[in-house]
Amino acid sequence: SDQLPLTQQGDLTFYSSIALVQRQSILFTMEMLTLSKRFWELFEWGKGNMKQTENIIVQARIQTNYLELPQYFHLFLLCFRVLNPHESPLNAIELVESDWLHDLHYQQQSIINSKIQSEIHNNHHQSLTFASFHKSLFVLADHWTSSIELHDYIAFLQSIYKKITVINNSGD
Repeated sequence: SDQLPLTQQGDLTFYSSIALVQRQSILFTMEMLTLSKRFWELFEWGKGNMKQTENIIVQARIQTNYLELPQYFHLFLLCFRVLNPHESPLNAIELVESDWLHDLHYQQQSIINSKIQSEIHNNHHQSLTFASFHKSLFVLADHWTSSIELHDYIAFLQSIYKKITVINNSGD
């Protein structure tokens, strides 16, 4: 069929001045921040505990409050697999790597633009803060929802969360 892949489709009405402000306002809601925190806590930061997602151990360090590449890749590859179950693993890795580099660049630009010399810039330039991680989840929801309604963003991310945190023993 001649239909464009979902990743190349878009609705121009989502890019009007009003729609852009509406979309951006969703980013800073308490509901979105709370949900991002639930994803962040999948790593059981600093407790020495680990949660299991699809029989793979996920762990990271919160002593520094940063998300590093292996944890990011694991989480977003799981998300990709839920959203694109028939895509090739190589394509998934390429897209997640591209997103990682974009998120790092966005974070570094934010630091440069605010003229803040921080620990991130000095010691953790290859790690994401919670704020950058939150923005990444928002962008994921923003790309995959077909409305500019907070409840749709929340429902989308909750659905992803449930699917990546439930161990499927049936082999699917």
